[in-house]
Amino acid sequence: MKYRLLILHILFLPGLLWAQEARLARDIDFPEAPFRLLQESFLDPCSACAKTTAQKAFRLLDQHLQPGIVYKTGSKCKLIKTDHSNQNELVPTCGIYGYLGNIAEENRESPILRFRFHTEEHHLVGVSSGDFTQDTVAEPYNAAESGTIFEGAIRIVKYDYGDGASFVYNRTENHIQVHCVLLELVKGSSLLMAPCRYTVRREKGGAAAKKSRKKLEAQCSELGNRLRHKQGAMSRLDPF
Repeated sequence: MKYRLLILHILFLPGLLWAQEARLARDIDFPEAPFRLLQESFLDPCSACAKTTAQKAFRLLDQHLQPGIVYKTGSKCKLIKTDHSNQNELVPTCGIYGYLGNIAEENRESPILRFRFHTEEHHLVGVSSGDFTQDTVAEPYNAAESGTIFEGAIRIVKYDYGDGASFVYNRTENHIQVHCVLLELVKGSSLLMAPCRYTVRREKGGAAAKKSRKKLEAQCSELGNRLRHKQGAMSRLDPF
């Protein structure tokens, strides 16, 4: 009997600890300052100046993305699987760093934030195997279509080859990849997602392009309203 209890304890203790972490987590809500700096860096034609500005942004981001910090979804911010995400990536729905964050002209070139988790099957060099996500926790993500919104919690993990302790900035694609482990993930609703962040950014120059951009901005604005409506409905069922 004692051995059975010991085996059960070993099997279920990690899950219990992770659930406790999720309940003590911070809401996903980051200050705009580092993203504004990276936006400035991305647009700066002076490469040396851009590098200096980016380094300032990295130092600010490091304060909020230290390994061990736990973040969770809440009434104002969910996580979404998008068409543009790479394997095992989730994007916040809120903020200028979120999926619909740069529809406004002043936010157009702000970088998008991507949370990248790792599993035994899909992982990158530079993340410890002890920071891999359990397959059972990742199952809702693997089974979901693009446009699915999730509730959940993540813990930031160390990444050996980043611009900060846990993240790397891809200047070419203008996104920040933050490495994490999924603690909890619950599938919410699905939303047909237009590629707002990416298409709007590329529609530049000429009367035809401006007209096209205005039309797309209106579509994205409507999409954002639908997303916020769904988030509001989900927040009433928020278990965290």
